[in-house]
Amino acid sequence: MNMHNLTSENPSRSLDQLPGAASARIDRITGDRTMQQRLQMLGIRPGVALHIVHGPNKRGVVIQINGARFAIGKAMVQKIWVTELSLSLIHISEPT
Repeated sequence: MNMHNLTSENPSRSLDQLPGAASARIDRITGDRTMQQRLQMLGIRPGVALHIVHGPNKRGVVIQINGARFAIGKAMVQKIWVTELSLSLIHISEPT
């Protein structure tokens, strides 16, 4: 998913505090070094835009980043700090 014209609406908060179907930019990850490295290898790092596909709920959340979906558990979701975004334009690339 390519996102253009992203603007911040809210201050930084943990990913589990966002409403379902929200879009956000990752500000920081507060977990230990191992967790941060694991997320970074998946492309989940500060500055990256994401979209909530399912959740958040008591088990965690499913997010989408650049077309890839990731299921993240509740403990990890609470350590990902984001700023909710307002999308004035969304362009979703479909496989051809």
